[in-house]
This record gives sequence, C-alpha cells and structure tokens, in this order.
Amino acid sequence: MNFRTTILLTVLTTLSMQAWGKDCSTTDITLNTQQDVDSFQTIYGGGSTCDRVTGSLGINGSGITDTSGLNKLTSIGADLFIVSNLTLTNIDGLSKITNIGADLFIQENTSLQNVDGFIGLTNLGGGLTVTNNAKLIHFNGLANLRTTGSGLFISGNPALGSIDGLARLTGAPYLYIYGNTSLPNINGLGNITAVEAGLTISANINLRNIDALTKLTSVGGGLHISENQVLADIDALARLTSIGGDLTIAENDTLTNVDGFTRLTAVVGDIEISDNADLISVAGLSTLTRANDNLIIAGNASLNNLNGMDRITKVLGGLYITDNAMLADIGGLTNLTSVGEDIYLQNNHALTSVDGLNQLAS
Repeated sequence: MNFRTTILLTVLTTLSMQAWGKDCSTTDITLNTQQDVDSFQTIYGGGSTCDRVTGSLGINGSGITDTSGLNKLTSIGADLFIVSNLTLTNIDGLSKITNIGADLFIQENTSLQNVDGFIGLTNLGGGLTVTNNAKLIHFNGLANLRTTGSGLFISGNPALGSIDGLARLTGAPYLYIYGNTSLPNINGLGNITAVEAGLTISANINLRNIDALTKLTSVGGGLHISENQVLADIDALARLTSIGGDLTIAENDTLTNVDGFTRLTAVVGDIEISDNADLISVAGLSTLTRANDNLIIAGNASLNNLNGMDRITKVLGGLYITDNAMLADIGGLTNLTSVGEDIYLQNNHALTSVDGLNQLAS
C-alpha cells in the first residue's frame, strides 16, 4: 500500500465516521444535574464527539436550566424522558434530534414554555406523552413530526393554548386529549384520518370545537367525548362511519345535538348519551340499525324526544332510558323489536306513554 492510498483510506474512514456518527453509550443514560448535561460529551464522547444514544436518555433534575450540552445528539434509540425539571424553560439543545426509537415523555416540567427544541424531530417510534407542564403554551416545535408508533397523550397542561404544531401528524393509534383547561380547539389534528385504538377528548373546559377532525373516518377502539363544558357541536365527525368500542357522549353542557354521527353505521360497544344539559336532539344517530351492547340515554335534562333513532331494530345488551326530565316521547324507538337484556325506564317525569315500545312488546 503506497502513501497516496493510505491517505485516501484515512480520509474515507474519517468521512465515513462523520457520516455514520458515533454511539455515546450502549446503555441507558440519566442526567440529573446541570453538570451532567454540560459534561455529556466529555463523559460519553470518550475524547471525540458522539451523536447517538442507543438506549434511553433521561433528563431529570430540579436544577437543570440549559440543554446545550446535548446539542450534538441526532438520535435516541429508545425512550427520551424529560421529566420533573423545575427550572428548565426550553429544550433548544435537542434541536438536532431527528429520530426517537420509542416513547417521548415530557412531564411535570413546571417552567417549560415550549418544545421548540424538537424542530428537527420527524419520526417517533413510540408514543408522545405531554402531561402536567404548568407553563407550556404551544407545540410549535413539533411541526416536522409526521409519525408516531403509539399513542398521543396530552393532559393537564393548564396554559396550553394551541396544538397547531402537530399539523403534519397523519396518524396515531390512540389520541387522548384530557384536562387542558385553556385549549380552545384541536386544530393540529387536522390530518388524522383514522385512530386505531381509541379517541378520548375530555375535561377540556374551554374547548369550543373539534373542527379539525373532519378527515376522521374510523375509530378502532372507543370514542369518548365528555366534560367539555363549552363544546357546541361535533359536526366535524361527519365522515366517521365506525367505532370499534364504546361510544360515550357525556357531560358536555352546551352540546345541543349529535348531528356529527349522521354517517355512523357501526358501534361495537355501548352507546351512551348522558348528562348533556342542553341536548335537545339525538337525530344524528339516524344511520344506526342496532346497538351491539347497551343503549343508554340518561340524564339529558332538555331532551324531549328520541326522534331519529327509528332505524334501530335491536339492542343486544340492556336498554336504559333514565332521568331525562323533559322526555315526553319515545316514539323514535318504534322499530325496536328486541332487547337482549333488561329494560329500564325510570325518572323520565314528562313521559306519559311507552307506545314507542309497542313493537317490542308484541
């Protein structure tokens, strides 16, 4: 081997190492102090720059304020935990990370205001959990995220005013949006077409609409929309044709109808419409022909009739029509011919006739 060949091989080897990067560690890493973060390359780089954590990485320390010591990282092989950092206001030092192999947890970071440090993240092998971050106001830093391998859990973030940063996300097996008390809409979910395992939108007391879900056609597990006190309608669900678990519409105080379900033909589990104070119509269920488990219409104080449910011929579980104070007419069930379990008609004080169940009685 001559001198020129040796130089060429050396250059190629160096370029190859730069292209492929270097593992920081073959084991999980946890950083508990600012010194741990600042010394990351010294401890794990072994005298040269490393850019990959093959296991999990935890950033978990009450005194951590700056993540710039991690600014060479491009990928995390397993989970990334950003948890219980009391003084961390941003994660800008993580801006070169493009891939996380498993779950991303952003939890209980009391000073964190944004996740702009994830602007380079395009792929998440597991789920995204963002919970109990008191000052987090938006998700703009996740604007390039396209896929998640598992669920999306957003809960208990009281200052969160927008999830628009998730607009490139096309799917997630499970969506859980719970207890974000300032959130007015879910516009960042506008490209979601199917949810494989379940969808929950609950206890978001300032959520005014779910208009972003206009492309949603199926939910593989249960669909639960509850305790959203100013939610006016669910019309955005007009393309939804099937639900693979229970359907629960409960305690949405200003919801007046369920017209968003006008294409819904199949619900595998219970159908429960309960405790919606202003609900006056269930006609949006007009495409359903049977309840595969229990059918529950309960505690809807303004509901006067069950018109629009006349295509339902069978209830395979029990039939519960209870505590609807203004319900005077159940003629909407006139084509119901069989109920598999018990029938409960209780505390519907305006109801003077059960003629709507005559076909069932015969």
